[in-house]
Formats: sequence, structure tokens, C-alpha cells
Amino acid sequence: MKKNIRAMCILTSFFMMLTACSSASSSASQQSSQKPSGTSSPKSNTQSASAAASAPETGLQDPNLNPPGVYPICKEPITLKIGAAQNANVSDYVDNDLTRHYQEIGNINCEFELYPSKDAEQKLSVIIASNGQLPDVLMGFDRLDDTTILNYGQSGIIMDLTDYYENLAVHMKEYAPATIVKWEGLKKLVESANGRLYYVPKYNEEGAALYPHRPYINEKWLHKIGWSDSDPSLPWSKEMVTRYPTTTEELYQVLKAFKEMDANGNGKADEMPILGCADLSKDICQWLMNAFVYNDTDYRLIQTDGKLSVAYNTEGWREGLRYMNKLCREELLSPLSFSIDGDQLFSMCGSGDESTVGMVLAGGSSATFRSTVGDDRNNEYRGMAPVEGPDGLRITTYKPPKASPMWLITRDCKTPEAAFMLADAMMTPEEALISRYGFEGVNWGPVENGGLKDGIPVKYTTEGFFKAWGKVQNVHWQFRNPGIMIVEMAGGWQGATNLTSSDDFSYSPSFYEEFLPKEPILGIKYTTEEMEQISEIRANLKTYVNESFARFITGDMDIEKDWDKYIANLESIGLAKYLEVSQAALDRTNGR
Repeated sequence: MKKNIRAMCILTSFFMMLTACSSASSSASQQSSQKPSGTSSPKSNTQSASAAASAPETGLQDPNLNPPGVYPICKEPITLKIGAAQNANVSDYVDNDLTRHYQEIGNINCEFELYPSKDAEQKLSVIIASNGQLPDVLMGFDRLDDTTILNYGQSGIIMDLTDYYENLAVHMKEYAPATIVKWEGLKKLVESANGRLYYVPKYNEEGAALYPHRPYINEKWLHKIGWSDSDPSLPWSKEMVTRYPTTTEELYQVLKAFKEMDANGNGKADEMPILGCADLSKDICQWLMNAFVYNDTDYRLIQTDGKLSVAYNTEGWREGLRYMNKLCREELLSPLSFSIDGDQLFSMCGSGDESTVGMVLAGGSSATFRSTVGDDRNNEYRGMAPVEGPDGLRITTYKPPKASPMWLITRDCKTPEAAFMLADAMMTPEEALISRYGFEGVNWGPVENGGLKDGIPVKYTTEGFFKAWGKVQNVHWQFRNPGIMIVEMAGGWQGATNLTSSDDFSYSPSFYEEFLPKEPILGIKYTTEEMEQISEIRANLKTYVNESFARFITGDMDIEKDWDKYIANLESIGLAKYLEVSQAALDRTNGR
């Protein structure tokens, strides 16, 4: 894994050199086909040399299609109805630049059936249960889990795309080699427990996805207590890490000083040295546990020599609870950490004339955190490395690259080959940039001699351009569609806002490489029968562990007196069965 990550920058240098609920049922063809200035139109009936070389000679059944890799996809126009999980930041899916772009590439008129974002999967299940008419394609249903997709595929609700991957996937085959997982690995991520492929993914190597636990510490406070001699107004540099606490004991001393030395300088005892929240992805207690035992926050599975265990019944877990209970008893860790949500956490960090929070975890929402606290407060919070625990463990939560189910072709689609080829056309570097940032010359522009951003060449800027991410717009679909996104494409940007500090490193694998777990679990694909055996057990374990986690830290449960009972309850819930079934599924997933 480490070698792969080291190689990624080399591979992606090649990658980046390549250029490239209501129903909105009106066709995009009824809108103007004028594209934003600065964009390039696909050339009809032409294809790149690499695409031509990889295009299959046979396999097409639809006579209306041009060979794979040749644009437009369809010789004569067709209509494709896309059932989309609605995104609040997309003002119009029909009057939309990306819709017009794909209409031109595909000669495909896109109609949209919009599902409410929070209930999209539930609405879909109701339609399926009533045997109702489905749209041709389901887009953005990434909350569908592997087992549900397997069930839908085996029952014929969605189409088996395995042969399409072999015969019609041109761009995925061309560009997947530049990713960590390569072409075969990408297919493996998509593959269900029965070995079949049922969707076209959005594959994500962004730093926010790979390394979701990124702590920020208040550099201004460190300066005030005399721990760091760096100037808080200067941009973050990698060398600063050596002046931040690097062990749990040093961190304790820093937090204690935050509390006792009026770190924000307002003459009030209002400092909260550490503040977390009930959202596991933004709860700094979850990050702290990694100094004692590896904690991935989802199901907390650990792999050692291919064998599975869990983190939450170990002595390391118990020791981590003791440490955090100490922080809580000494009022260094606020008990609000177990009741407020992520939005409240970010708001509290940005409110008031002076900072009141010394350390926080932004999770995968670094940009949201920084936009919430504002530019002035941004200069205070700086990213820091994991801290080392008493037994020498220093590790970061790592989420291996994921292939999210973004494009499922349904049983009611009359033109499935065209639908697949349109999704494959989205799997290029050029299309990823458009899907994520918008169109060149309108939403972003190139940078010459942009230098490096923690080893990532700065090639693009939104400075002086309309920025189409995170705001209501009709430029794209907020990347709720297939695509390939890698670290360099997400990190090599010159932002237009004052984002000094940890954004300079938090997307970079080079910073986290030495802190990776030795055997990350790349994925476990359960069969329907396996999920029937463990789904209730797994849910009950997760609920009980999370509740006990908070109660142990706050003192509502005694770590010494109640530990044995806690372990016994884990077993009574079904921990042994859960591990047994998960081990069998992991072995099958890994071909063992």
C-alpha cells in the first residue's frame, strides 16, 4: 500500500497531462445547446488514438451506436430518463451546463426524475416493492449498500454490467491505471459478492476521503502558552509539526496549559481545550483513540495477518478510555462533545470575539469548517499529525479508495449500452474536472508555474472565476455522477479564499504515509445470507459500543468496575458470530 501511494504521484503526473420531491421531465434538448465559453466540444465520429486502440471490435447490439470511444455515442438522438437523488446546490438539472455537455457527447436527451435527497433510497424501495416503472438510470444513490445492490442485481431490478465492462469500457480502461488500485482493482471494488458488476462508480482518492480524521489545533493558543514559537499569521509549513505536541502526554500538558493560562487572552475561564461532537466523523475522541488502538470508526475491525478482530474489546481501547476520562474529569475535554452535532461544533469554533476552542476534528469537511469559522479564525487553526500513545502507537484513520455506486442501469432501460457508454465517457480526467469544478475559462483556469502545494503541483485556480462548488448553481451536478478523482486533481488548486494552514497538507498522501495502518481492510463483500446473519448483530454492537464509549469517558460507566460486564455484553450481543461471518466474507473477497 505504501509503495502504491508513493507511486501515485508519478502515475498521476501522466494522468494530469491528459486533457481532458418534484420531477424535471422537460428534455435538455429544449434548452439552448450553447456551451460555456472556454470549453471544448467533443468531435463527432472521432476518437483518441488510445481510445481507438482499446475499443472492442465486437460486442455492440444496438445499431444506433457508434463504436466505443467515438463521439457522439448515438448516431440518432435518444432520450434517457435519469432518476437522480436531488442535491440542494443544483438549481436546475435541465437548464444545466453539464447536462448540455453530455447531450452533445452522447446525442442523448437527458430527462430527470428527482428523488428527495434524504429519502431517495426509501422512495426507490417503495417503487420497486410496488413493481412500478423505473427510470432508465439511477444516479447518485451512493447510500445503497453492497448487499442491497447485490439483491437488486440478482433479482433483475438493475442490470448486470459485467460484460459491458469487458466490451464497452474504453475510458475506464484507459485511465484506471493511473489510480492506486489500477483497472483490475477498480473492478474489484465494484464487484458484488457473486463476482458480478452492477454499477459504474465514482472513484475517489481525495485526501478528505482517504484520511477523514484530520485534527486542527489553535496555533495562536500554542504561541500564547509558549509551546510554539512560530508566527500564527504565517502559512502552515510541514516543519511546524515538530513544534506541536507529538505524544499523548505532551498533548495533555498543552491542553492543561490552554485551560490554566487563559489561552485566548480575554481574562475569562471560557476555554474548551478539546471539543468534539456526536458525529463520529468529526469527533476528536475517535481520533485520540488511535494513539491506543487502531480505530476506523465504522465497525472498528482490525486485520492482523489476514485475521479479523475488533478494537473495542482490547486493553488498548480500555487505556484510551482512561486517558479521555482523565481529560474529561479535568475539564480539558468538554462533555458537550457527546451531545452537539457537527454543525454546532463548527459554529462554536467560529463564534465570539475570541476563540474558545483549542482543538477540533473537521473530519472530511475541512472546507466547510473553514468557511464556517471565517477567514480571520482560519489563521488560528492549523493541522497537526497523529500523536503517539504510551505503547508507541502512532496511526491515522485510513479509508481505502472507495467506488461509490453512482450509475445503475435499471430493468426498464431500453438502451442500456448507450447508458453505459455515457457513464464511461464521464471517466476521464477532463470530465472529472468538469464534474467537480465546472468548465475551464468559466469556473476555473490553469496556472503556470504555480509551484508546489506540499508536493502537489499547483495547476489550477478559481481566483477570478465563478466557483461552482458548494453553492447553488446550474453548472454541474455537484459530482453526483460517475468519475475518477485523485489527490492531485483535488489538491493542486490555488484557492481564492484565505485557506492557510492544514489545507496545504491534508490532501497529500506524503504527509500521512508513515502513519498508515499496516493492514488496512480494503473491503468486505457480504452475501445476502451473510448479511441476514449479522445485520442485527452489527447494528446492535455499533450502538452499544458508541453509547458505552461516551459513558466511560464522561464517567457514567466506571472503566474499572464496569469493564468486565461491558465485555460480557459484547459477547451476548453476538460478537463471536459477527467476527466468524465477517472473516469468511473477507477471505472470499480476498480470494483466500
